[in-house]
Parts: sequence; structure tokens; C-alpha cells
Amino acid sequence: MSSTIKIEPLNESNYDEWKIHMRAILKKNDLWGYVSGEIAKPLTPEKYSEWIINDSKTQSELILHMKGKELKICARLESAKLIWEKLQEIFESRGAARRSMLMKKCVMMKMNEGDDLSEFTEPRSLLFE
Repeated sequence: MSSTIKIEPLNESNYDEWKIHMRAILKKNDLWGYVSGEIAKPLTPEKYSEWIINDSKTQSELILHMKGKELKICARLESAKLIWEKLQEIFESRGAARRSMLMKKCVMMKMNEGDDLSEFTEPRSLLFE
């Protein structure tokens, strides 16, 4: 069963949702281990070429689902794990910049009739983690 998965490319305001979708895509394609570190770079030459091929596929999945400055930052990194860690460093920090970005996101949000309340309140709950 093959299906095309479309998600909005990563940008400065959708990391939390993008991360969930990307993790699911990578798991579906048996590539999550290259990001999580569960599939470490092998030391033997026989397995190394297979690892490089699969890590490159994982990098491609990540890069093809980004745009803007996030793409420019991650395009130069050498492994899928390094890309994921860089995104975590940028978006999951608990510092003032992250809180400021979340606050801006909260202020800009508008809830319309029929919208899911949990989607509206989730960014606000992140401010208090």
C-alpha cells in the first residue's frame, strides 16, 4: 500500500506539528533509527555503504520538508542525526527566544467557529512547560 504524504514544509512557526509528522514519515519508511541514533554508523566497511545510503535517504526526507532559513541551516549538515539535533537546538530550547516565539504565535492565533479547541490551546500550554 503506497500513499503520498503531504505535510507543510518546516518554517519558523510550525515545528511542533512538523516534528510529529516527520517522525511518523521516517518511522513508516524504516528510517527513524538514523535520526534517533538507534542505527549508529557502523565501523565495518561492508555495512558502512548501506548505512550511508539509508542516512542519505533520511537526510533527503528531512531536507525536502523544509524551506527558508531552516533549510539553509540544515542543508550543510552531514547526517540525519545532526540535522534533527540542530532543529531541536533551534526550536526546543527553553530559553527566552523560544518563549518569545511561542508568545508571538499565541498572540497571532485566531479561533474560528468549528476550530478544534486543542489546536488553539496547545501553543499556550507549551509556554508553561
